[in-house]
Amino acid sequence: MTSSTAQTISMSASLQDLISGLVDVEVDALPELAVPVTGIQIDSRKLVSGDLFIAYFGRNHDARDYISTALDHDVSAVLAESGGEWQGIRILRGKPVIAVDNLTAKISEIAARFYGRPSEALSIFGITKPVAHNL
Repeated sequence: MTSSTAQTISMSASLQDLISGLVDVEVDALPELAVPVTGIQIDSRKLVSGDLFIAYFGRNHDARDYISTALDHDVSAVLAESGGEWQGIRILRGKPVIAVDNLTAKISEIAARFYGRPSEALSIFGITKPVAHNL
Protein backbone atom coordinates (compact mmCIF):
# COMPACT_ATOMS: atom_id res chain seq x y z
CA MET A 1 0.00 0.00 0.00
CA THR A 2 1.37 3.39 -0.88
CA SER A 3 0.56 6.64 0.77
CA SER A 4 0.42 9.97 -0.94
CA THR A 5 1.18 13.27 0.67
CA ALA A 6 -0.08 16.61 -0.47
CA GLN A 7 2.66 18.97 -1.43
CA THR A 8 2.31 22.70 -0.98
CA ILE A 9 4.01 24.77 -3.62
CA SER A 10 5.06 28.24 -2.63
CA MET A 11 4.31 30.66 -5.45
CA SER A 12 5.18 34.33 -5.72
CA ALA A 13 5.21 36.89 -8.50
CA SER A 14 5.31 40.65 -8.74
CA LEU A 15 2.12 42.52 -9.46
CA GLN A 16 3.94 44.36 -12.24
CA ASP A 17 4.77 41.08 -14.01
CA LEU A 18 1.21 39.81 -13.66
CA ILE A 19 -0.50 42.84 -15.19
CA SER A 20 2.09 44.21 -17.63
CA GLY A 21 0.44 44.77 -21.00
CA LEU A 22 -3.02 44.00 -19.64
CA VAL A 23 -3.79 47.41 -18.15
CA ASP A 24 -3.76 50.88 -19.66
CA VAL A 25 -0.89 52.20 -17.53
CA GLU A 26 2.88 51.89 -17.62
CA VAL A 27 3.24 49.53 -14.67
CA ASP A 28 7.01 49.93 -14.32
CA ALA A 29 6.61 53.68 -13.79
CA LEU A 30 4.51 53.25 -10.65
CA PRO A 31 6.38 52.11 -7.52
CA GLU A 32 3.03 51.35 -5.84
CA LEU A 33 2.73 48.35 -8.17
CA ALA A 34 6.07 46.81 -7.16
CA VAL A 35 4.44 44.50 -4.64
CA PRO A 36 4.78 40.74 -4.28
CA VAL A 37 1.73 38.56 -4.87
CA THR A 38 1.65 35.18 -3.13
CA GLY A 39 -1.76 33.98 -4.33
CA ILE A 40 -4.67 34.84 -6.59
CA GLN A 41 -8.25 34.76 -5.37
CA ILE A 42 -11.68 35.55 -6.79
CA ASP A 43 -13.57 34.58 -3.62
CA SER A 44 -13.30 37.20 -0.87
CA ARG A 45 -14.13 34.56 1.77
CA LYS A 46 -10.91 32.67 0.97
CA LEU A 47 -8.48 35.58 0.96
CA VAL A 48 -5.22 35.49 2.89
CA SER A 49 -2.54 38.11 3.34
CA GLY A 50 -0.51 38.64 0.17
CA ASP A 51 -3.22 37.55 -2.27
CA LEU A 52 -4.24 39.43 -5.40
CA PHE A 53 -8.02 39.84 -5.26
CA ILE A 54 -9.70 39.85 -8.66
CA ALA A 55 -13.06 41.62 -8.40
CA TYR A 56 -15.06 40.91 -11.53
CA PHE A 57 -18.73 40.71 -12.47
CA GLY A 58 -20.23 37.32 -11.69
CA ARG A 59 -23.53 35.89 -12.79
CA ASN A 60 -25.34 37.00 -9.64
CA HIS A 61 -23.00 39.47 -8.00
CA ASP A 62 -20.47 42.23 -8.45
CA ALA A 63 -17.26 41.28 -6.61
CA ARG A 64 -16.30 44.96 -6.46
CA ASP A 65 -18.74 45.08 -3.53
CA TYR A 66 -16.16 43.02 -1.59
CA ILE A 67 -13.09 45.20 -2.16
CA SER A 68 -13.31 46.60 1.36
CA THR A 69 -13.40 43.05 2.75
CA ALA A 70 -10.37 42.17 0.63
CA LEU A 71 -8.44 45.11 2.02
CA ASP A 72 -9.34 43.94 5.55
CA HIS A 73 -7.49 40.68 4.70
CA ASP A 74 -4.27 42.58 3.86
CA VAL A 75 -4.22 41.62 0.18
CA SER A 76 -1.28 42.77 -1.92
CA ALA A 77 -3.53 44.46 -4.47
CA VAL A 78 -6.96 44.42 -6.08
CA LEU A 79 -7.86 44.23 -9.76
CA ALA A 80 -11.40 45.48 -10.33
CA GLU A 81 -13.57 45.45 -13.42
CA SER A 82 -13.58 49.04 -14.65
CA GLY A 83 -16.80 50.98 -14.73
CA GLY A 84 -18.79 53.36 -12.58
CA GLU A 85 -16.65 54.66 -9.73
CA TRP A 86 -13.86 52.20 -10.57
CA GLN A 87 -11.51 53.89 -13.02
CA GLY A 88 -7.72 54.10 -13.24
CA ILE A 89 -5.52 53.34 -10.26
CA ARG A 90 -6.10 54.40 -6.69
CA ILE A 91 -4.43 53.57 -3.42
CA LEU A 92 -6.84 52.45 -0.70
CA ARG A 93 -5.51 51.63 2.76
CA GLY A 94 -2.02 51.59 1.28
CA LYS A 95 -2.87 48.97 -1.38
CA PRO A 96 -3.21 49.49 -5.14
CA VAL A 97 -6.69 49.04 -6.57
CA ILE A 98 -6.49 48.92 -10.36
CA ALA A 99 -9.49 49.16 -12.66
CA VAL A 100 -9.08 46.87 -15.67
CA ASP A 101 -11.20 46.94 -18.82
CA ASN A 102 -12.65 43.52 -19.71
CA LEU A 103 -11.06 41.94 -16.62
CA THR A 104 -12.97 38.67 -16.96
CA ALA A 105 -11.26 37.96 -20.29
CA LYS A 106 -7.83 38.63 -18.76
CA ILE A 107 -8.08 36.39 -15.67
CA SER A 108 -6.72 33.32 -17.45
CA GLU A 109 -3.63 35.21 -18.65
CA ILE A 110 -2.98 36.56 -15.15
CA ALA A 111 -3.28 33.05 -13.69
CA ALA A 112 -1.02 31.60 -16.40
CA ARG A 113 1.65 34.17 -15.58
CA PHE A 114 1.38 33.51 -11.85
CA TYR A 115 1.53 29.71 -12.11
CA GLY A 116 4.26 29.63 -14.77
CA ARG A 117 2.06 28.57 -17.70
CA PRO A 118 1.61 24.93 -16.65
CA SER A 119 -0.55 24.11 -19.67
CA GLU A 120 2.47 24.57 -21.93
CA ALA A 121 4.13 21.57 -20.27
CA LEU A 122 1.22 19.20 -20.95
CA SER A 123 1.45 16.47 -23.53
CA ILE A 124 -1.70 15.61 -25.39
CA PHE A 125 -2.39 12.47 -27.36
CA GLY A 126 -5.45 10.78 -28.74
CA ILE A 127 -6.46 7.27 -29.66
CA THR A 128 -8.95 6.80 -32.45
CA LYS A 129 -10.41 4.18 -34.72
CA PRO A 130 -10.51 0.44 -33.90
CA VAL A 131 -8.10 0.59 -30.95
CA ALA A 132 -10.10 3.17 -29.00
CA HIS A 133 -13.06 0.91 -28.24
CA ASN A 134 -10.76 -1.66 -26.58
CA LEU A 135 -9.54 0.79 -23.93
